[in-house]
Amino acid sequence: MREQHEDFIEQVSAMLTTLENTTALKRLDVVLTMLVTFTEEQGTLLVTVAMSSMRNMHCSFAPTAPTSNNHSFSLSHDPLYRWLHELLTGLLTEAVAHKELAPLDIPYTADAILATLHPGVYQFQRRE
Repeated sequence: MREQHEDFIEQVSAMLTTLENTTALKRLDVVLTMLVTFTEEQGTLLVTVAMSSMRNMHCSFAPTAPTSNNHSFSLSHDPLYRWLHELLTGLLTEAVAHKELAPLDIPYTADAILATLHPGVYQFQRRE
């Protein structure tokens, strides 16, 4: 799976290089289209990997400090997620700076976009 992630990152990076003179929103649109296509093509495998990595995890909203025995669920530990979040945050920041978008909560917006494209959520929505 790591190879597919690395290939995807290379493809997105190459596409962004060719689009460097376009608006941030156009680049964001291309990235999201590529991400949806990747999720669609790799969906079953992505869900299997995502679920197996969450097997021993639990969600906790309690404001406690993590311990070595506390395995909290967080997408931010996934390298692809972190890369995508950083990329989306950068594109959204640029779009706001160039007045392509109204001011917004950029980290939340990036999280919300990525949450809807989480393989499990995406696959569930596709079945509806």
